[in-house]
Amino acid sequence: MLRDGGLLAPTGYDPGVYYAAADSLVHGLLPYRDFWLLHPPGIMLALSPFAAFGSVTSDPAGMGLARVAVIVLGALNAVLVARIAYRFGLVAALTGGLFYAGWLPVVRVETTARLEPFGNTALLLALLFLLRPRGRVSARAEVLGGLCLGATACFKIWGIVPLLVVLGWRLLDRGRRSAVRVAAGAATAGAAICLPFFVVAPDRMLRMVVIYQLGRPRSNVSPVERLYGAISVREWVTSPSLLRLVATAAVVLAVTATSLAWRERSARIVVVLLLTQTALLFAAPSFFGFYAAFVVPAAALTLAVAAGRLARSAGEHGPRVRIAAVGLLCTAVAAAAALLVPVGRPPAPFPGRQLGAAAGNLRCVLSDNPLALVQMDVLSRNLRNGCSVWVDVTGRTYDPGVAFDPAGRRLPRTKNPVWQRQILAYLRSADAVVLARPGTGLSAATKRTIAGWPILARVDGYTLRAPPDGVPPNGSVPSR
Repeated sequence: MLRDGGLLAPTGYDPGVYYAAADSLVHGLLPYRDFWLLHPPGIMLALSPFAAFGSVTSDPAGMGLARVAVIVLGALNAVLVARIAYRFGLVAALTGGLFYAGWLPVVRVETTARLEPFGNTALLLALLFLLRPRGRVSARAEVLGGLCLGATACFKIWGIVPLLVVLGWRLLDRGRRSAVRVAAGAATAGAAICLPFFVVAPDRMLRMVVIYQLGRPRSNVSPVERLYGAISVREWVTSPSLLRLVATAAVVLAVTATSLAWRERSARIVVVLLLTQTALLFAAPSFFGFYAAFVVPAAALTLAVAAGRLARSAGEHGPRVRIAAVGLLCTAVAAAAALLVPVGRPPAPFPGRQLGAAAGNLRCVLSDNPLALVQMDVLSRNLRNGCSVWVDVTGRTYDPGVAFDPAGRRLPRTKNPVWQRQILAYLRSADAVVLARPGTGLSAATKRTIAGWPILARVDGYTLRAPPDGVPPNGSVPSR
């Protein structure tokens, strides 16, 4: 976090969306009915206490506190991995805990407000209750594990996959009653977190959370590139030959660890989780490097079980097995040592404080990136003033009515006339506007229009402009 510019540095687009959703909820607005949210409401609820704090202090303070909380949550996740793996021996605990604590994809995710840290916590708590190599799992533990699994799916829709896998495992391993208890716990958590919002806007919630996600355009990322992204190898390897060598070694290690962990019958569930979650990671329409954090709990536990099994077999099969166990432990240490490797250049700081001061007491200050509003300390003010804040600006382009032309062809944002009209109408509804995200997909004509608006301030390449007075082109203020 410090290397990337500090507590209030830019953290990407998604964390700003989630914080803006939480702040909107704090100000009495409901997701799906009043604003767009393309995920289950779990992340919004988790960030709401920080948004409430930010609304009475400052938006940057609320976001900064949320980042600190996620860092603490990441530490908890590493401890949970070690605690679960300790059931398979001390070597397993050290291997799994160090691997999770140091593996670059999860480290990068667990320094900001994203979906994966919260989903990983819920999944690891479920495994803490349910994965017991020796001794019977109580009915209470099964219900609690089900509650955690249900919560996992309420942060990211992908969480349904580990929920179904664990349900199948309990059904085959412990019978119908065990599976029913886990399912009952999951249903209870899902109903408590999601049902209130579904009742208010069932059709819109179903479309945003399920249909629009399934309809996302497929990114042109090959399986090999997804593998590189999953292990973050491109961050510290530039030579193509060395890149292939490191990726091959990672695959060999994964296959070896998976094979060893499978021999531990009580731990086969983590292997199945790893395989199914990895398959989902490679099959998903879109892919970003931070998606890899989704599989790290199962990967860390698989590696841990393999190391623990080798360590227990060392006395029976001699020094070779002991060397292999030490090798797996060294892999975890190497993952932790990756924290010392410089990871690219830090992002350029966004001059939020200066632009926020330039905006003064203007009633509505808008942007194409909600994180910019947080850093300018105008998000809560906008919401108090009743401004139309689009929580997820580009998320609206996943609506088929916006994304496709009359012939059914998906249009790029820059060539989509419907999108250009919508985003321009949104920005025109403000008293001041700053563009802060290249991926918004503004056409050349839209950029020229905005460039003609009066300049209020210009700081470090960012320009605060005043849209012309008047009613937006569609005749009404855009909805949230």
